[in-house]
Amino acid sequence: MSELSPRLALPLIQPAQSQKHVTHNEALDRLDVVVQLVVQEFGANIPPVDPGDGMVWALGPTPIGAWAGHALALASWRGAAWAFATPATGWIGFGPDGLRRFDGADWISTLGADDLQNLAGVGINASSDAGNRLSVASTATLLNHEGAGHQLKINKAGTSDTASLLFQSNFAGRAEMGLAGGDDFSIKVSPDGSNFATALTMAAANGRVSAPVGLDLADGSTASPALSFAADSDTGLTRPASNKIGLVTGGAVRATLSNSELQVEVQTTIRFDAPSTFYDTALDNTLLLIRGGTAAQNAYGASLGFSKIGSTSRVCSVVALKQTSADADQCGLAFFTHPSSNTGSNLIEQMVIRHDGFVGIGVAEPSERLQVAGTVRASNLLRGTSQVFSRDNLVGAVGQTAGLPTGAVVERGSNANGNYVRFADGTMRCTQVTLSAANCSTTDGAIFRSGDVGWTFPSTFASAPVVTGSADDIDTWLSTGTPTTNACALRVKSSVTKPGAIPVRVVAHGRWF
Repeated sequence: MSELSPRLALPLIQPAQSQKHVTHNEALDRLDVVVQLVVQEFGANIPPVDPGDGMVWALGPTPIGAWAGHALALASWRGAAWAFATPATGWIGFGPDGLRRFDGADWISTLGADDLQNLAGVGINASSDAGNRLSVASTATLLNHEGAGHQLKINKAGTSDTASLLFQSNFAGRAEMGLAGGDDFSIKVSPDGSNFATALTMAAANGRVSAPVGLDLADGSTASPALSFAADSDTGLTRPASNKIGLVTGGAVRATLSNSELQVEVQTTIRFDAPSTFYDTALDNTLLLIRGGTAAQNAYGASLGFSKIGSTSRVCSVVALKQTSADADQCGLAFFTHPSSNTGSNLIEQMVIRHDGFVGIGVAEPSERLQVAGTVRASNLLRGTSQVFSRDNLVGAVGQTAGLPTGAVVERGSNANGNYVRFADGTMRCTQVTLSAANCSTTDGAIFRSGDVGWTFPSTFASAPVVTGSADDIDTWLSTGTPTTNACALRVKSSVTKPGAIPVRVVAHGRWF
């Protein structure tokens, strides 16, 4: 017959065996270990220093010391030595964390997957009920990962149902977050558990966030605005003082809006990228300044003011809308300045541009294209494309291009040969009053003549001019030869002999172009 029992490997008493009590006691000792198995530690590999008699350890895969070579065995201290038993698959033992079952390689929980399915309720240190199928009483609840990520899923049957987390105080609701009666994510709060106010809503359709009852922000600072951007943390909105909003860019306040003014600290540009061939306020980007009031001729509308230079604010000049006819749609611009440094004085209208383009300077209602009350000084005036002349530019250097004047109206000049005057139309007149002829005493038929006197013109003509003149003596006259463009020969003639020098005055008329 076999010496061991088939299941527990208990030693069997053999026929005619002596010392039967030894075998019997060995079997009982083994039963003392494996029956109603109580384990001090599962997966143990290091023998304890002072084991208690009869205590059992379920060994792990790499035991050492007195347990070496007995991997996965049951080690029991039997008074003076260790006894080992090999567990079979399916054995059950009770340890510090409850029942475990040996699966041939390890001691695992006695509960199988099917044992935890479709439970009516689970209570952990608490009792579950029909409304709370899972109830936990603990200082904390840990839902850990299993090597990667972890999700906590709360599912609802339909859109109109609720899937949310409800936070309570003494079992009365105070805050709720989730899908409450819709697919938009919301956060709600309540002072009493009955009346809830929606603080934030995130639209399922596009992710837009709204705060239905308002949003309170901290004042913020220039380095960290109360409302900023993820990629630009020093750009956003701040509250620099009471009743003020600050627009911050790059860590500095660039614009401040108060209950009385908008102050911009940077150059402001209003731009549009594709201007029309004519300006159309319905199409082109326009900065509109609007003021209420009653329409009337000469009434003033919205204005743009300019402060004095420096830190102290004072309006020194203004450009304002002005209704310049009885029609409220026909408006122009009025320009105002301070007449003095008196801070209490009113601004005075200095110029107006009417709706029809008439401009008045010092004139409230101009009736001409330009109407000025006072002296007008200009260095260069044009009429169309032609220059307008005054006493400042009437006399100067004349010029011409293809017969059209390009310079002054009159040009005057002089040199040793006399004086000349040129006109813009091409006319030139040369004079000389310092010539003289000597001894008009040479017989010339029945009269007498002087010798030839040459006159070089002070300016050259374009063609031979007409030369005329006179001799400054009684009974004498001047005779001229054929002139060239730059000179002419002269003689004095007389009916009687004239000894000595006779003064001569001559004039040449012609064209300089």
